[in-house]
Amino acid sequence: MEKDAPTIHKTNKLLKFWHKNYMPICVLTPVIMVFLVFSLFPAVYSLFLSFTNYTMRNPSYALVGFENWQRVITDDRIWLAMRITVQYTLMYVPLTMALGMFLAFIINKERKGIRFYRSVYFLPSITSAVVLSAVWVSFFTGTSAGLMNTILRQFGIAPVGWLTTTDYALPIVASLGVFMGAGGLMIFYLGGMKGIPSDLYESATIDGAGRWVCFWKITLPLLKPTILYTLIISTIGSFQVFDAIHVITQGGPAGATTTIVYSLFRSAFIEFRLGYASTIGFLLFFIVGIIAFIQYKLLGKDVSYE
Repeated sequence: MEKDAPTIHKTNKLLKFWHKNYMPICVLTPVIMVFLVFSLFPAVYSLFLSFTNYTMRNPSYALVGFENWQRVITDDRIWLAMRITVQYTLMYVPLTMALGMFLAFIINKERKGIRFYRSVYFLPSITSAVVLSAVWVSFFTGTSAGLMNTILRQFGIAPVGWLTTTDYALPIVASLGVFMGAGGLMIFYLGGMKGIPSDLYESATIDGAGRWVCFWKITLPLLKPTILYTLIISTIGSFQVFDAIHVITQGGPAGATTTIVYSLFRSAFIEFRLGYASTIGFLLFFIVGIIAFIQYKLLGKDVSYE
């Protein structure tokens, strides 16, 4: 039986569309599928779980409304973890941004062997966090065999329990974050510096400006878009810190390094309360979103992306 004219017309139209757009379709379809399966669906399902009493011990669940949200908001452990996360952020973000900009500044000039130094500075950013965390443990172990205690022993100083003392544990974890994150931010700052016209530096040099004056008067103001971007992504990354804490301190000592994400991990995979853990996750999402919005509103007024 022959196809009617509307069906033939529709088929020809689809064929024309396919021949015109087959490459974008082939490229975007896997990306869209990965996004739907591994990003959108887990997020929607987690939002649903936040309104249930679902636990891994009891696969059946019932809707409990906003009960989980009420418990999270009134849970002192969650807000203590949030305070520790903010402390980590205040240590991590400024130091990482400052070190990243300093590294970009010193390797911005093209000279012999500069690519080697760029690679060396960037290497920690692509090294496994678990591996570097194990190295940090060997550096700061409380026994006399630790590298830091070995150095102290040479000066007659008694071994220090770096990872078992509440005053030292969080800064040590933050130092690893700075070591890993500075190289990544260096790339952003270096790209921003390369985009600044060289004529501005030449004019300033003719007027007698030195390298540091050029940095403060030309480089820094024109890097405002890059600085704002790195500030936001660094803040988001600091609120998501987990792997270093899990390897180095497991949230100790006495909860001194139990950040909000590590608290989420404990609720989900130690206490098996997935509904409650999902609520913590969305609380973190809202808080980070608000902080990023405030940063953009306060610091993005004079930023131009043209």
